[in-house]
Amino acid sequence: MRLGFLPVEIARTFERFAGIRRRQEGIGEFRGILVVDDFAHHPTAVRETIRAVRGRYPGRRIVAVFEPRSNTSRRKVFQREFTAAFSEADEVIL
Repeated sequence: MRLGFLPVEIARTFERFAGIRRRQEGIGEFRGILVVDDFAHHPTAVRETIRAVRGRYPGRRIVAVFEPRSNTSRRKVFQREFTAAFSEADEVIL
């Protein structure tokens, strides 16, 4: 490989990679409800996260819980875009 890493070393590294905190992070499951945490704070990220979760858990109901704490959320900069992004969830709780 160009940088000197062997493919087997790269594969082992990816096998150990646990993901990034608060990026589609599985928190747990209780009574059939799976909780996935994600720090999406832009409409595009919200939309893509909902799509990814729906793809990973087909047939499951998606309830998005959103806490509008960022400056752009509080100032309603992307209000229309957030509405469209969250429309892909089955239910939204603010």
